[in-house]
Amino acid sequence: MNKIPSVFYILTTLIVCTIIFLTIYSGRGRLVIYNDEKRFASGLGKKIVEVPDMFMIKRNNTEDDLPDIKMVTTIDIEKYNLKEYARTFIPAHSTVSYVVGYFKGWENIPGLDDKYLSIDEGNEVIGKYRLVLESNKSLNWLETSFGVEEMINFSEQETIPLKQFKPRLYGWNFEKIKKIIKLGDVVIIRPQRGESGKAVLDRTGVVLSETIVLRRTFGSIELNLETLF
Repeated sequence: MNKIPSVFYILTTLIVCTIIFLTIYSGRGRLVIYNDEKRFASGLGKKIVEVPDMFMIKRNNTEDDLPDIKMVTTIDIEKYNLKEYARTFIPAHSTVSYVVGYFKGWENIPGLDDKYLSIDEGNEVIGKYRLVLESNKSLNWLETSFGVEEMINFSEQETIPLKQFKPRLYGWNFEKIKKIIKLGDVVIIRPQRGESGKAVLDRTGVVLSETIVLRRTFGSIELNLETLF
């Protein structure tokens, strides 16, 4: 009879201690800005990259809601059978690879579930990007994915592990998403790309987010705890 309370007490103590530990140390990761340019998404602002000649290929006769789209080089294009893939040539161009900024807030889009999020990109630049909560087959818009850097699992020489997921598959609505992005958090935006290889814009000229990446000391463990309450 005495073993049950003891086991319950031990488990309760472990859970409480874990929550206290994560509460004390977890908040540090969400505010980190890297100065090392070798790291993914270092500094603040837009990362402009030069893209060489490429082909965008789409798998024919896909049964998915959205086509299977890939970007391949002019060398690798020969690996893909024309009967299985349609191809579109995209000439070399400059594009935004990602944007890093401090989260400023949300903005409603009248009549829609999607939201705009604003981030401070530094140098007095406030960027606005669209969170797409449901894919749109007719427009080829993808549902925005989320990513979280598992910052505790890296060394100075390693790339930080990144776990990606779609909110819909987790059963998250916008109320859940609001819990994991707080004022001042570092946010990394990867834009959706169209057939030109450049960022996709909505009709008001706002860039659609393909992935929103967050930084956490303990990665997805923190996100799960943040959405519990």
